[in-house]
Amino acid sequence: MPNQNFLSSRKFELTIDRIPNVEFFVQGAILPGISSGFTQVATPFATINRHGDKLEYEDFVVTLRMDENLDAYKEIFTWLSGLTKPKNFDQYKDLKNADNSLYSDASLFTLDSKGNVNFELKFVDIFPIAMTGIQFNTTNSDVEFATCDVTFKYTYFDIVNIYG
Repeated sequence: MPNQNFLSSRKFELTIDRIPNVEFFVQGAILPGISSGFTQVATPFATINRHGDKLEYEDFVVTLRMDENLDAYKEIFTWLSGLTKPKNFDQYKDLKNADNSLYSDASLFTLDSKGNVNFELKFVDIFPIAMTGIQFNTTNSDVEFATCDVTFKYTYFDIVNIYG
């Protein structure tokens, strides 16, 4: 009999090996879509569609809630700045020397209805390509905590079953 419990979009954990402090601030994550494209084969009667030969992955987007010291923002900022070296070559060298890698692995764990890890989505060689700005606004009547979205590229991801 198939499992009758539905996946809750609120029950997940994310770890990024290179920046472990960010885990606490993750508010949301979007499981990327995948596609293979396709090839068309012409025949005298009709064009026939056939599967593609490469899997393409959408970007991995994570929403972070900001702490008042901007720790999560600063970690992503330092990583992204080191990859792109906007001021000098030492930024790249310092990033590479920090742990001898420019990339990192990450894991998105989904939790079952009892709060136990159900399966892991293992992202290989992720790196940030974009981080949205943080809006400050004095006209809000309710307290709203600042967030930003971080977009990652990666080589691929695998689904690892944890449960029985």
